[in-house]
This record gives sequence, structure tokens and C-alpha cells, in this order.
Amino acid sequence: MSNMEGVDNIIGIIKTKTATQTGKIVSDAETYKNERIRRAKERAETIVENASTKADNEVKLEISKYEASAILKQKYMILNTKEGIMKEVLDSAWDQATKRVGKADYKMILTRLAVQGGAALDVDEIEILLPDGIKTTIDEDEVAKAIKEQTGRTPSVKISKEKIRASGGLIVRAKDGTKWVDNTFEARQERHDSDIRDAIATILFGQEEKS
Repeated sequence: MSNMEGVDNIIGIIKTKTATQTGKIVSDAETYKNERIRRAKERAETIVENASTKADNEVKLEISKYEASAILKQKYMILNTKEGIMKEVLDSAWDQATKRVGKADYKMILTRLAVQGGAALDVDEIEILLPDGIKTTIDEDEVAKAIKEQTGRTPSVKISKEKIRASGGLIVRAKDGTKWVDNTFEARQERHDSDIRDAIATILFGQEEKS
């Protein structure tokens, strides 16, 4: 074999190896490219899916906030309406109570309040203080007799010349001033406000709607 043929063979071998390596490189590059494309697509799909999920969650969150706000506003409206009704009833009851001052049955109301206060004091000498500007008075002996029926003792009952500021009712006080029972309309309303509101609420809205 001549030198020229040997060189040609070597060149042929080199070309074959080069072609093989080139093909492998191209194949590897193509595989790498396809893998990158596949990953990029998956990444893009994940991003789109996450964005869609995030958007859905944000929409659901906004809807939940709106619904919660609407429910809260509705509760406030119901409470305000109930409170308005309660106030109307309480105001009406107060008007009715004050309108009875000076009427025919007002003396009976005063007597009952005086007896209640006198029996609670448990003292021998009692003074009764009436509101200024109200002419209706009570029978001292009648009050003493009623207290005796409840307690078994007969206290001394006197109408005091001292006057008080009140829309109605009276104050029952021990003569020495050490203790007293404030049975004016204002004091009784304040003491029994919770019970009165509960009773009215039960009538208007039912047992579970008192608050």
C-alpha cells in the first residue's frame, strides 16, 4: 500500500469518527433542547395554573369578605331595629307611668311603694319624702297598718316636709337618716332596667332574642 493510500485511510477514519461524534453532539443537543422546551412548557403551565388558582382564591376571599360584611351589616340593622322598637316601648311605658301621677289610682301606687320601702327598712320610725310640685299624698296610718301586716311591727310613719326632685314615686327613709329606700320612678327604672328590657324583649322577640 502506498503512502497516499495510507493517508486516505487515516483521513477516512477521522471523517467517520468526526461524523459519529458530530451526530452524537447534534443528537445530545437536540435532546437537551427538547428537554428544556418540555421543562419550560411545564413551568409555564404551572405558572398559569398557579396564577389561575391564586386568582380563584382571591375572588373567593373577596366574596367571603363581602358575604361576612353583608351578614355583619344585616345583624347591625336587626339590632338597631330591635333597639329602636325597645326604646319606643320603654318611652311609651315611661309616659304612661308619669301620666298616672295625680290621677285617681296614683295614691294607691304611692301607698304600695311606701309600704314596700317601709317593710324593707325594718325601723321603728319612718319618714316619707314626696316629689315637689305633686299634690297627691298618702295616708300615714294606712301605710303603718300595711307594714304591720307584712312584718308584724307597727312603725311610726310621717310625711316629711322635705321635698325631692322626681317625676313620681317617693323615698322612704329612717327618721335618723341612716338608711332609705329610693322608690322614685327614676330610681326604680334604673334598678329594674335590665329586667324590664328582658321582659319586653321576650314579649316582642321571643326568649332567645332578649339580647
